[in-house]
Amino acid sequence: DIARLRLAGVLWQIGKDKEALENLERPPQPFRGLYEELRGDILTSQHKGAQAREAYQQALLVLPLDSSEHRNVQSKLANLASTMIGTGTKPAPATSSRADSKARHS
Repeated sequence: DIARLRLAGVLWQIGKDKEALENLERPPQPFRGLYEELRGDILTSQHKGAQAREAYQQALLVLPLDSSEHRNVQSKLANLASTMIGTGTKPAPATSSRADSKARHS
């Protein structure tokens, strides 16, 4: 539900990444895309590019094609891919700062 999504955003904001990710497990279908986007944001901030890419790809599968959320995740995925190619390991934060992303999810 949306409360769990918001809680995960708050937990991430205060540095409790593990707890935030736990709250994003088993996302309810109506919010799956948003859950996966936030999961990707958290994993990106942890420099886990491959896992973040998978989360963003999962989000794209369920977000409406014409939505701003879909375009935002596409941008994050493209940025993640370009930073992974350049370094091979640690991607930079997706398209916005961690604080900006957290604000959208809290």
